[in-house]
Amino acid sequence: MSNELWADVVIRLGHYPLSRPVSNVYVLAEPILLIWQFRNWKLFVGRTSLYRAILATIALAWAVLVVFGTGIHSVTSWYRIVSFFIMTLVSLANLHFIFVQNRSDFLKSTNFIVTAACIFFFSYLLVHEMFYMYGLDKDLDFLRDVYVIVCLNNIIYTLLLAYALLWTDRRQPYLLRY
Repeated sequence: MSNELWADVVIRLGHYPLSRPVSNVYVLAEPILLIWQFRNWKLFVGRTSLYRAILATIALAWAVLVVFGTGIHSVTSWYRIVSFFIMTLVSLANLHFIFVQNRSDFLKSTNFIVTAACIFFFSYLLVHEMFYMYGLDKDLDFLRDVYVIVCLNNIIYTLLLAYALLWTDRRQPYLLRY
């Protein structure tokens, strides 16, 4: 959400080129932080080399496609496709891990809600970036409708994350104090 807020402010101030470098750094930081969180949820137990390989792939793809490729001041659809694909696969692996390990109420599990939100969010963003790769952004009505869906997707993702962080996995307070 802070990325969108930053972009909106600098675009309204007339500094449109400043929004892209921040966006390109954000699309590097977001998957790294989410994969780190999945590691904290024990997804990569016994598979440290896989965890490092995924992080290295994301960082290397960002360096090659953003820094050395199109440049930090331009939109990098190829990196975003790679990143969103990796995030969707890691989220699906975590969902499988949750189903195998837990037999509890999934709607009260922060891990499940965040993982489902990531699958929903990143799989749609993957399809969204593919639209640009195939030139489907030429029709302005279609493009407007796609962006309405992107906005709804972002709102649903944010609400699911808020639900997961604020209202799940809460322990009952201990009422008998000494």
